Amino acid sequence: MKLTTSLIAGGILSVGATGAFAEAHMDPSSMIPADNISDGAVYRMDVEAGDTVWAGGTAYSTIDTSWTEVGEIDDILLDRNGKMVGILIEVGGFLGINDRDVVIPLENVRFATGEGDTYSYVTNLTEEEIKALPEIDDDIWD
Repeated sequence: MKLTTSLIAGGILSVGATGAFAEAHMDPSSMIPADNISDGAVYRMDVEAGDTVWAGGTAYSTIDTSWTEVGEIDDILLDRNGKMVGILIEVGGFLGINDRDVVIPLENVRFATGEGDTYSYVTNLTEEEIKALPEIDDDIWD
């Protein structure tokens, strides 16, 4: 009986300590909900050989005026283990007519912060490469 009580008390302390540890390391003000990213722009850029931000995989802190808008973020895609693997973007068309949904793999996108609370992604794929991506029917996830 005492062993069970000790195990339960130890478990509660362990869970409490884990929760306190998580709270101390997870600052919500430094996080961005996925809903705030959806509908953001997707830009393309020519990656130059000396671009250490692209090579390092880190985010861009501004939207460069030389980037070309190529689509709109429709969704963030995760694998079954919860790891982000790509973004679903809407490309082509006009006002939602004749547009297509395609997936850009994570290795071909970088996060970019815009003015205020706008968030975007930038890709190193050319417009031709984006147009050649297979169309995805996003109804498969409904």
